[in-house]
Amino acid sequence: MFEPFFTTKAVGEGTGLGLSAVHGIVTAHKGTLDVRSKVGKGSSIEAYFPRSDLLPIEEEDAAALSRDIPRGNGETILVLDPDRQRRTLLEEMLAHLGYEAVGFGQTQVALDAVARDGDRFDLALLDEAVVDPALPHLRDGPPGPYAGLPVLVIAERGSSAGRGEWGHASVVRLEKPLRMEALAMALSHEIQRNSVPENPPLQLAARRP
Repeated sequence: MFEPFFTTKAVGEGTGLGLSAVHGIVTAHKGTLDVRSKVGKGSSIEAYFPRSDLLPIEEEDAAALSRDIPRGNGETILVLDPDRQRRTLLEEMLAHLGYEAVGFGQTQVALDAVARDGDRFDLALLDEAVVDPALPHLRDGPPGPYAGLPVLVIAERGSSAGRGEWGHASVVRLEKPLRMEALAMALSHEIQRNSVPENPPLQLAARRP
């Protein structure tokens, strides 16, 4: 029943029970499933997960906001994530931290926005699902409106998205589930680091007689 297209219905009446997705999610979190079924009475499926001592995300984020963590000063962050729910959550987190978030669900639409007004954005926050088509243009593309944005990639632990070198700079990665404090620290560090000129002008000190 955990096979992708297993169903007890006739051809054309059903495409599957959907339990393959459930099985994948549970096992990815080191859990297990207990299934019981009796003819004429129905079935029950119970999911078991290992206990965690970590605080729930909501509690931990609320605690982080009460501490002295770096905050933005109205900088504009490009958020690129095809999942609307995740994108909305990121926008809310950025707003709490003092940033202005501009969300996009499609890579080309985001790149077009950068091309039209590249100076508008201070940093790009990308989900791993859009890294391959978007990152080279935003971070290390050829000279022009696409290039030069600092980039943070949000990826699952163990994922290879955003790893390695792109052009001459490595990409900063944040692991899911994203925590408010980790996001605040990464944003502050990258924005400050990229606001300093690579070759600042020489300062001539006045010589006293």
